[in-house]
Amino acid sequence: MSREYLQTSFLFDYGNRTPINKLLLEICKNYKDIGNRIGFIFCVNNIPYKLEFYFILEVEKNYEKEFTEIIQMLNECAIKELTFNTTQSLMKQMQNRRFNILTTACTNEGVDMAFNSGKIFLIDERTELKNKGFEFFSNNLYTDTIFFSYSNKNLIEIFDKTINMLNADAFPVFLDRKSLYIGNQLTSCLDDAIKDAKSIIFFIDEEFKKSKYCLHEFELAEKYNKHILIILNDDEIINSKYLFKKLNFNELKPNQLYQIIREFMMGI
Repeated sequence: MSREYLQTSFLFDYGNRTPINKLLLEICKNYKDIGNRIGFIFCVNNIPYKLEFYFILEVEKNYEKEFTEIIQMLNECAIKELTFNTTQSLMKQMQNRRFNILTTACTNEGVDMAFNSGKIFLIDERTELKNKGFEFFSNNLYTDTIFFSYSNKNLIEIFDKTINMLNADAFPVFLDRKSLYIGNQLTSCLDDAIKDAKSIIFFIDEEFKKSKYCLHEFELAEKYNKHILIILNDDEIINSKYLFKKLNFNELKPNQLYQIIREFMMGI
């Protein structure tokens, strides 16, 4: 008799697999009694031009509570959980040669085979490559990026999660806190980053309006005819020729922001 499964998938960081390995072993331990009711599918693309690590979770339909619990645990390490349609597309692509595939039950042996057999992941993690003497450059090239212009520091935690999701979709983001380094000349680097960026996202609230840097960034974006999207705090009023979206900055969620920016970028 065939079994019906609940199913979802996740995008993980190919270059930092150790935390996911540990988490999956923890899941195996916590759900040992129903391990044969839980399926793990590893989909790994080892082509250097496009390293990818997708993970599909399948749980028998009778274990919906456990399915929800495991999803919550996986989201702690995942770049993002994928939509139903993307999960179905991922399943279809398992038939071609894009991925190395491993399907296993929720067991320590299965997880060990995925991460330590040398058959699924063919390229070392970043820390291992660094130990071998390879250098990962800290000076970014800011071409074709999405530039975040803001003054409200309370938004930074939301930005961090949103940027991870955008990066996973090949939308690089310039954020001054992450993209500038000691020794950089602040004004000149920001000017150059705006000039080379593909689009500028302005997060406008009362603090933004008082910031000379933010106002200068707006002037530069107009000067260089950049694609502009304004995210406006809902207590602000604006008269603008640019596309804008009103949101409550105190209730802003990374997923919500990601969807808005992604839709904007796809329309450029």
